[in-house]
Amino acid sequence: MFLIFLCLVVHGRTCRTATDACGNSKCVTHTIAVVDTQPPRLIGVPSNLELDCKGQVPPMANVTAQDDCACPATVTALESHYPGECPSAFTIVREWTATDCWYVCKTTIT
Repeated sequence: MFLIFLCLVVHGRTCRTATDACGNSKCVTHTIAVVDTQPPRLIGVPSNLELDCKGQVPPMANVTAQDDCACPATVTALESHYPGECPSAFTIVREWTATDCWYVCKTTIT
């Protein structure tokens, strides 16, 4: 028998043994595989912005991740600055990456 569920990959083998009155026995094994097929979801990612003044740049958002499986999802954040054509023009790129035991979900805003 082979069963497939969603979520964390776990392989297990179980032996079921039957013994008759003469002491003859037979072991039958089955394997169970549980498979994570869905990446984590990022929660709280802000929209892209275009601002007029440097003082309007919001702080980095506190983005979290949610996963349907028992494996906890972690979030890492990265912020990069790129100069524009004049001193007061620049681009900030913020990237959040959520990782569970098997998948990576990445979102970038500018």
